[in-house]
Amino acid sequence: VTWGLLHGLFLIPPVVTGGYKRHDGVVAEGRMLPTLRETREMATTFALGMVAWIFFRADSLGQALLCLRRLATTTWLSIPDLPAPVGGDLANGLGYVAVLLALDWISRERPHPLAVAHLPRRIRHGLYYALILSIFLFAETGHVPFIYFQF
Repeated sequence: VTWGLLHGLFLIPPVVTGGYKRHDGVVAEGRMLPTLRETREMATTFALGMVAWIFFRADSLGQALLCLRRLATTTWLSIPDLPAPVGGDLANGLGYVAVLLALDWISRERPHPLAVAHLPRRIRHGLYYALILSIFLFAETGHVPFIYFQF
């Protein structure tokens, strides 16, 4: 409920000011990089979305508020000292995130990242096979319950 309430509250300012009309196109259309304003707006949207997800994932309102308090009072701009396997996973995970963000940015003017019909057939098929292979290599094969089943 809190998650939905926050998303509703986040939508009020752009609707009241008419700012949502300004955002109906593609970010940085025809340019390689966004402007500082576009970058700030994307970062703000991401940060607000992440704050709302805390309430979605927390077991209780108290736990969510504790998480927010720790975010506000703990140094989080440095990478924590993690055991080797976890630290390695963190570095690998950040690399994967960087690749996915780059793919998303490159394909932002297309309907979806796999809209590759404009590429030569061999390249298209190579991309499809690479995607299938990566699913087999990196997919979680253990039991992972769907998040909605945990309620």
